[in-house]
Amino acid sequence: MKLDNNLQAFFALVRAGLWEGEVRLATFEKIDYQEVYRLAEEQSVLGLVTAGIEHIVDAKAPQDDVLQFVGSALELEQQNMAMNDFVAKLIERLRKEDVYAVLVKGQGIAQCYE
Repeated sequence: MKLDNNLQAFFALVRAGLWEGEVRLATFEKIDYQEVYRLAEEQSVLGLVTAGIEHIVDAKAPQDDVLQFVGSALELEQQNMAMNDFVAKLIERLRKEDVYAVLVKGQGIAQCYE
């Protein structure tokens, strides 16, 4: 099964974001960065793809598209920091009432990753 250029670029950027390795996109004819953005949002890997964009070595993504990725990634980071703060306060309040809870999914597990 042959993937189109956008899917190939998407997977290359995810790998680059995960492993912090160089990514070469010049071999793909035309990349629709809006489609790559859509895929990243759909798969909940916008941060990884944004990190991958920083590792492109042989091409230059359009500035407007890069700014969209970076802006969205920063917004996600802010939302996650707010959620972390809320969870910490909630756990503290629960423990004061002798209710011991452990967050084991979602936001809790996310703390294991950069």
